[in-house]
Amino acid sequence: MQRDKATRPALSTAEALRTTLEPRRRAVVIGVADYLDPAFAPLKHAEADATAVGALLAADDAGGFDEVTVLTGADRQDITRALQTVRRDLRREDVLVVYFSGHGTADVSGRRYLLTADSRARDLPGTAIDLTDLQDYFSELAPARKALIVDACFSGDGKSTRPPDAPPVDPHDPLVSARASAMSPGESHLFATSPGRPAREDDQLGHAVYTWFLLDALSWSFAEADRDGDGVVTAYEAHDHARGRTMDRTGGVQVPEATFRVVGDGDLALVGRPSARTRRDRALVYLYPPTSHVLHGARIEVDGRDKGSLPGTLVVTPGMHHVRILGPSGELLAAGSAELRGGAVVPADALVRMVDGPAGSVGVTADVGFGQGLLDLTDTPALMGGTVRLERRDADGVRRGLLRTLSVHGAVGDSRSFVGLTGGLGVQHDWRRLRWETTLTAGGSHISPGSQPDALGWAYLHAGPQLGLGLVLTETVSVGVRGTTAVSWLDRDLDGAPEWVVLPRVGLGLEWSH
Repeated sequence: MQRDKATRPALSTAEALRTTLEPRRRAVVIGVADYLDPAFAPLKHAEADATAVGALLAADDAGGFDEVTVLTGADRQDITRALQTVRRDLRREDVLVVYFSGHGTADVSGRRYLLTADSRARDLPGTAIDLTDLQDYFSELAPARKALIVDACFSGDGKSTRPPDAPPVDPHDPLVSARASAMSPGESHLFATSPGRPAREDDQLGHAVYTWFLLDALSWSFAEADRDGDGVVTAYEAHDHARGRTMDRTGGVQVPEATFRVVGDGDLALVGRPSARTRRDRALVYLYPPTSHVLHGARIEVDGRDKGSLPGTLVVTPGMHHVRILGPSGELLAAGSAELRGGAVVPADALVRMVDGPAGSVGVTADVGFGQGLLDLTDTPALMGGTVRLERRDADGVRRGLLRTLSVHGAVGDSRSFVGLTGGLGVQHDWRRLRWETTLTAGGSHISPGSQPDALGWAYLHAGPQLGLGLVLTETVSVGVRGTTAVSWLDRDLDGAPEWVVLPRVGLGLEWSH
């Protein structure tokens, strides 16, 4: 027997990582329609709500969730156990949805509860699910992208029941708990209604009104709900679609509300094309360096959380993050903000460059000079010109952010031309997409003699501060505006009485970094 001594072509690093480190999509879907306590009237469509939501999330061509737990007619222990089970092996890069359809209520103190099948009106703390506790628990779960969806109300009308001695509902009392309001990037809490308003079922629709239009956004009206056309319907897009239609259907009586914190591409994709969902779900940071490499043994922290060490591959939620890279002994190697897009596969050494910012750059700006100073030597109110600028920025130790610049600028006004050379020393830092700098400049300029060819023109020295603010478009390209106010000691009138002359200039341009 003979066989080839060969193997099939190996997957590229990016392909291998994509096939082995996909984030998991998990959901717990709950619908409670019937209650043991006669104080709570049965609902007609809560279980149908949960079944339909669960089926849509589980469908490969819709939600594509890897695990969907659907509980109907569940008691408090069943629901608590399901929420505890799903917590055990969740990771930050995973996706989580918890959905509830059923009655809500509030006790005499105004505290809100979700009712389970075995809830008792006389013992809500011991038999129902405290909404604030649920939200706090949900916010503490590992995934950065997660959605808590509650189709219930607490007003005593619609999908709600309240004790007769309960105080009136404060319409300004938020449904989101104080602790849950400190959300992770990509977290959302969606409610079918607002405080003091009902959440209604609709027999014609066969569902709760809000859930019906949520399902509509995720299926029949997908193209309409996908407002940015990126192939997925996110939690925000689905809620926005359902909110307006719920208000129309109920004549403005039911007004859904939501709280989001979305950073970058961090919004949770509820349904969409598999390829589009995958791009949303993760970015990968990897490096397998030799032991001599500076990043061998380094640890990476993302938004204050330890993601792991190198060599290895780390899964990161897409979006803008604050990143710290620490050496084997805990020394800081790099720190700053970086945007990791869904589907990106980023070598760790490239991530270092991203968070440290550019080591060097070249920029071109269009300038306008204005004010008094040298401008009164011409007949024009402003000078039009440009600047070519070279920069070098340090990324290590105490000199982190130290900026050195060299620029050549020129301008034309009336019959005279201006040219100058300026050096600068300052600091430059990035914060998310913003790049700011402050620099002290000094240099020299020359003004041509204009219509007096036998004259030598003007040569003078100047110094002053420069401020810059830019927007980082990509890892290598940014756009920004700079303002310079230089000062010179100059005898403009040749009368032997020099004076301080202010030379302001504003420029707008592009910068290419490496």
